[in-house]
Amino acid sequence: MKGYAYLDKYGILHCNSSKDTAIKSAKNGKIIPTDLCDDGGYLDENGMNVFINTYEKTFSHGKNSNKDCELSETEFARRYPKTYALYMKLI
Repeated sequence: MKGYAYLDKYGILHCNSSKDTAIKSAKNGKIIPTDLCDDGGYLDENGMNVFINTYEKTFSHGKNSNKDCELSETEFARRYPKTYALYMKLI
């Protein structure tokens, strides 16, 4: 699904199909169009929901919005390069 990636006020990477919602929710005002948006407000890459918390520097993935498996930043970047590239543009 197409949408807009952004970092919320808690530093969590989210995605929303509404540009207006993304603009209102983006703490630093940055949004980036993406085709990785799922319908739950997160990003989906390679069949997994992916999660980044910039304040805590945590990177994880899971199914159905469950953060089942935490990864190192290096491993996350290797497995989910599109999401990681969005993160680097948003920070």
